[in-house]
Amino acid sequence: MAARKGLLLVSAAGLYSAVAYGSYTAYRVVTAPAAPEGCQDPRCQRPVRTVYDSIAPAYDASIGWDEWMMGLARRRSELLGAACGDTLEVSAGTGRNFAAYRPSQMTSLTITDASVEMLKQAFAKYKAEGLRKAFMPHLRPPPPPTTAPAPATATTTSSAQPAASGHEQHDAKAGTRAVVSTFADPAFTVMNSERLLYPARTFDTVVDTFGLCSHSDPVGALREMGRVCRPGGRILLLEHGRSELEWVNTMLDKGSAEHADRWGCWWNRDILGIVGEAGLQVHEVKRYHFGTTYCIVAGPPLSASALPSEAASGSVTAVK
Repeated sequence: MAARKGLLLVSAAGLYSAVAYGSYTAYRVVTAPAAPEGCQDPRCQRPVRTVYDSIAPAYDASIGWDEWMMGLARRRSELLGAACGDTLEVSAGTGRNFAAYRPSQMTSLTITDASVEMLKQAFAKYKAEGLRKAFMPHLRPPPPPTTAPAPATATTTSSAQPAASGHEQHDAKAGTRAVVSTFADPAFTVMNSERLLYPARTFDTVVDTFGLCSHSDPVGALREMGRVCRPGGRILLLEHGRSELEWVNTMLDKGSAEHADRWGCWWNRDILGIVGEAGLQVHEVKRYHFGTTYCIVAGPPLSASALPSEAASGSVTAVK
């Protein structure tokens, strides 16, 4: 009985806190000045991606409660359970998608983000949470970028590639040994999604979760994802943006600048418009939370002429 009372009290306190916080936030947004016209257009939004290096150490702790309340772990699992073959995740942040993948369906995994500090958190999580046991038996070395990793310096992360191993098959009659398969960790590489340093048609699956909100050129980033995705492959997007309800959009617009300054995220973008402008084939769209959360299954454009023909040039830094 005492345990039940305690659970009820904790639940009631949590509900009260959520309602109080939501009411306070709604009051601040409603009483805020009107947002400028066109504030949802990425071309009118200032770049804010540098925020991520500073918030990386506390990022997971800061957003964990919000994601739990919104059930986003379930959305990640439902969408990313379809990832298969050679898989590229862009704007991977601190690696919040690891638990959603099914390694047995995958051939390789490449994790990229433009923020060194966010990617360091992802790599630390991979090592600390025992994920290597789940991933490594299924993965082979991932496709290499077109540019060799940059040398490590005092201000960059180490450039070494992830570890790989194989098992030997012994032929007793011939007295020989041969490596018959090679396993590898995912590659963790600092890279801007708007300039992916991979040849066209390199990956079977490309993943981006809550990344389009942070790009200065989200259309260009999606076109890059389409370029490196093989014909018949999947581009899996879990994003947040404009609602189906105008009053919600008004709140998003009013709070967008403050939210972007704090989190590096413009939460009021027209996601379907961005995807359409990029020319991707859209196979499925599901929306949640008043239409502000988007689960999209897409594919590369049918016309190769709609995409850049070559990989971008530049340097690569791999996290170790």
